[in-house]
Amino acid sequence: MDTADAARLTEVMTGAVADAVKRGESYSSLENFLTDESVERMTEAVIEEAAETLGLADADDTGVNEKKLGDSRVAALKDMAKESLTEQFRKDGELRDTAERVRQARRESATRSDRIIERIKRGEPNDYLDGIPVKHYGKTVVFPKEYGTIYSNGNRYEVSIGPYSEDTSVNKQLGLPGAQSHHVAQNASFKSVIPKLKAIAISVEGDVIRNPKSQHAQIHGAYEMGLDGFRAAGTRPTYKEYLRIIERGIQTIVLSEAAINYTLYTVVNQWLAYGIDLDTEIPKMPRKMYFPNYSNSISIPEETYYGE
Repeated sequence: MDTADAARLTEVMTGAVADAVKRGESYSSLENFLTDESVERMTEAVIEEAAETLGLADADDTGVNEKKLGDSRVAALKDMAKESLTEQFRKDGELRDTAERVRQARRESATRSDRIIERIKRGEPNDYLDGIPVKHYGKTVVFPKEYGTIYSNGNRYEVSIGPYSEDTSVNKQLGLPGAQSHHVAQNASFKSVIPKLKAIAISVEGDVIRNPKSQHAQIHGAYEMGLDGFRAAGTRPTYKEYLRIIERGIQTIVLSEAAINYTLYTVVNQWLAYGIDLDTEIPKMPRKMYFPNYSNSISIPEETYYGE
């Protein structure tokens, strides 16, 4: 999902929440109605409802979204927020176009992810590197700069993809300015099944905590958008669903198609090598991160491990 589109949709959802809360003040007393719990649960319900209203829920998310919140206060706020969202989309053609771009990106994402999984299951060879002058550093592959990404200084740089322990070292050897190794599948979610140092990582610019507008933070922000619907329903995505979230995340740094395909291929291969059933849920839902582009504030507990 494009960063601007993600920010726009989040702004709309935030506005719907605020509108519902304001209208809810007349529903009952603030003390009895707008408790911290009711507002928090209502916000989660709006995220779920918004995904359905905007047509952004995956086809196989149906079972995920069937969980209902029984609190009548939450239900009332949810209905008011949905009404607000529907009215905004009726009046705002630009907003409808934004949602359509996101829907199209999700459709393309699902097709690509599913195709990669099917190719691996059929035993087809990895041809994603064919014709590309990549370099190998142990198990890490480095795509040349024309297949890489543009950093904040305006220059295009190589991108490295490989085990976290190697990738961090390769980044330094390449002299990538301000680069970190990003766990493609968040360490906070997968460390119980795949060791941190062996998990697949990719080089990105920026510190995810100290620079919340960096490439690294953009990827995590897109991950959060994908995970919010599952959080609202109280479930976790399957590995297949999480792969789509991964793709939408790494697309935010505008990598080449070859680099995206190879990254996804490598991650799936590693999952299968560890005996993982891709139709099962991921081991753990990571704690939510907040970024200015996706929310009004940033809150990152110091002792929380999110996956670099």
